[in-house]
Amino acid sequence: MAILEVQDLRARYAKGGREILKGISFSVDAERYAALQEQAVRALSSYAQTEARQLARDRREAMQREFRFLPDQTLPRVKSAGWPDVQRFGARLLERGKLELLIHGHLAPEGAVAAARAVAASVGARPAQAGDLVRRRNLVMSPGEHVVDAGLIQGVNTAWSTEYRLGTDSPRVRAAALVLNAFVSPPFYNEMRTRQQLGYIVGSGPTTSLRERGLVFVIQSSTHNADDVRQRAETVIAGLPAALAALGNAEWATLKAGVRSQLEEKPTSIAERADRLFNEAYLYGGEWGRAQASLAALEALTQAEASALLAEAIDPAKGQRRSVLLDRAAQPPATPVAASFTDREAWKRGRQYR
Repeated sequence: MAILEVQDLRARYAKGGREILKGISFSVDAERYAALQEQAVRALSSYAQTEARQLARDRREAMQREFRFLPDQTLPRVKSAGWPDVQRFGARLLERGKLELLIHGHLAPEGAVAAARAVAASVGARPAQAGDLVRRRNLVMSPGEHVVDAGLIQGVNTAWSTEYRLGTDSPRVRAAALVLNAFVSPPFYNEMRTRQQLGYIVGSGPTTSLRERGLVFVIQSSTHNADDVRQRAETVIAGLPAALAALGNAEWATLKAGVRSQLEEKPTSIAERADRLFNEAYLYGGEWGRAQASLAALEALTQAEASALLAEAIDPAKGQRRSVLLDRAAQPPATPVAASFTDREAWKRGRQYR
């Protein structure tokens, strides 16, 4: 996929689009390739020292998405790959595919069409069937299912991260997710970080993956093990739906006003606007005006509906949840956390994705 910000493509393509984007072959000598390979190996080898919260996020996404791997999983292949391997891979990388273009800028419609065709001709790739394309797909979960990844990591911190699925990406759920995040963030932070002082990193926020919306909580701690953090956090989270339902009218109106101003924000650059248009065109299948639809849903959203959505999401019998608990290898917990799998890739091969 590509986004082209175009000021005036007529001049650029006057000499023929094929010449502009024609592939250029090049070679790398053995010494240079060895240096590049060593740089990549060093970067991947240091991944284990990444901040605990980031490791937890990566592992949570690796559970959710069909084709999602941890960076260090590629380390063995990076170590063994030679320059001929890289050349062969590069030669076939763009042989077939689907070109998705957004021509955005000072160009008439007929000029945009001509520019798009010139780009397509320049690439020279053969069109692939829709079924041959690798598309992002997310884990299919059952009501009440809680998938857990747990393990030991290097470093001085532990991490706990959990994501509750709110629902499909409808305007109502989009608007509710923003309202819920605005509500839950302050009390969760104040209790976990300020009062209990579990860790320097405490937070929550909305998540988006294609047509799914969720709410994530994360704590990184240097003083408590991951399961202790989990138990304390779940106690606070369990009380959030009732606290939301008990808000006064003025407080509820303030929450909605904050989300309304967020949805009404205009792109501040051509790149931001192009990115929004591209996502509406290709990621969401021509669903134009998503912000306007979310605003309309926000106006109709009631306090009771938002509270009920949150209550259902965190209900162990109904909700769908993914959690990661990471403890320090130098100080493992007395009772290991029970994980849903020991081999993530083998477990994923037995799951369904859509």
